[in-house]
Amino acid sequence: MNAPASLTGVAVLVTGGAGFVGSHLVRRLLAEGARVTVLAQPGAPVAALGPMLERVRLVTADLTDRAALTEALRESSDAVVFHLAAWTGGRSRADDPSAWTQSLRVNTEGTLHLLYALAPRAASITRIVRTGGMEEYGDGPVPYREDQRERAVSPYSASQVAATQVAHPLAKRLGLPLVTVRPSLIYGPGQDAGFFLPALIQSCLAGRDFDMTMGTQTCDMVHVDDVVDALCRAATAAGVTDQ
Repeated sequence: MNAPASLTGVAVLVTGGAGFVGSHLVRRLLAEGARVTVLAQPGAPVAALGPMLERVRLVTADLTDRAALTEALRESSDAVVFHLAAWTGGRSRADDPSAWTQSLRVNTEGTLHLLYALAPRAASITRIVRTGGMEEYGDGPVPYREDQRERAVSPYSASQVAATQVAHPLAKRLGLPLVTVRPSLIYGPGQDAGFFLPALIQSCLAGRDFDMTMGTQTCDMVHVDDVVDALCRAATAAGVTDQ
């Protein structure tokens, strides 16, 4: 099926829809008139959705449990899927063996489980938009280019590179129209204080010193609203998948 020209009236599934970027995406989808289902980890906080919870269908399932995930999505009729769910704890734990295992289980295997769960409805799915991240290019030459080789630097980025490499050939084999986007450093309202800009702002407001590097890195920061706009365009643009 061809991608829709807009998301108005379209049934949309968002994994990780209660997260930072996910909640902003859900807000945009609802504003555009999409019919939204949010897939969340069992027990995960959904407070970021606030009043939007009354306007979405909430489904809980663990990406690492293929049988449970398949069952949870059995009755879904979503034409567009945004796959944002990921375990990001491995960003700063490269020396922790458990971080490598968890990253691969959730981010790589979890992505494959989602594709298999969607496969029975492949004919009715017009687009799957999956998010990776800029960190996948790691310590490679800057500015990054999409055609340069990835150089993962953490369990998180390695698992996302692996997910890309296995998800695209699998999606093609299953007849699923998949596109992967890799946003740069995202910032905006509602972001966790553990990230750079919120932490900097809170330190300034509290009059605390803020530890920083010498600032020699090349860095590209993008507002969450622009990321959401890019995701929506990736869901509706023609000719951007392997199918």
